[in-house]
Amino acid sequence: MTNDVKEIETPHIVKQFHVGNALIKIADNYCREKNAEDVEKSLCEIARTAQANLIAAAVRNCEQGKQDGHSGGGDGIPVHGRPPRIAT
Repeated sequence: MTNDVKEIETPHIVKQFHVGNALIKIADNYCREKNAEDVEKSLCEIARTAQANLIAAAVRNCEQGKQDGHSGGGDGIPVHGRPPRIAT
């Protein structure tokens, strides 16, 4: 049996703040050494994940609205689940 103990890196705290009684500390150890291409890849992955979650939430809201007998706004998304419009 091997003893695989990982050394814990000291966090490089770049920001801290309170939310209620919780102290939130933001460390940039993971992304500090990244180049522009790595950052772009990470941002694209974040966008894909967020988009998939937003679509799934809209589908769930639509299905829930149909079960509750509510009609949506004509586009399949219930009015209560519609995101606010952004002026262009």
